[in-house]
Amino acid sequence: MKVKVGWTDDYDENYQERVVEIPKYDAKRTGQFSVHFLRNGEIKVFVPLGGLGGPDYPLKGPEAGLYAGEDPAEVWKNGRKGDQK
Repeated sequence: MKVKVGWTDDYDENYQERVVEIPKYDAKRTGQFSVHFLRNGEIKVFVPLGGLGGPDYPLKGPEAGLYAGEDPAEVWKNGRKGDQK
């Protein structure tokens, strides 16, 4: 199955779209529809049971981080270095 993902910048300019493959999933074990825009320009779409940082979430580690080498699950738990708490 595929989905067409469309997006634009903050000023509603530069509209782009891409067709992305959705990996197979168990319809009895689904949660939210998740779209990830990765730093390398890829777009990944999942229909996971749990959320980002969960043990079964399909996108983990540095690939999922907003910044190179960053694990978003750790940022979610502990905050980003330099962020005010």
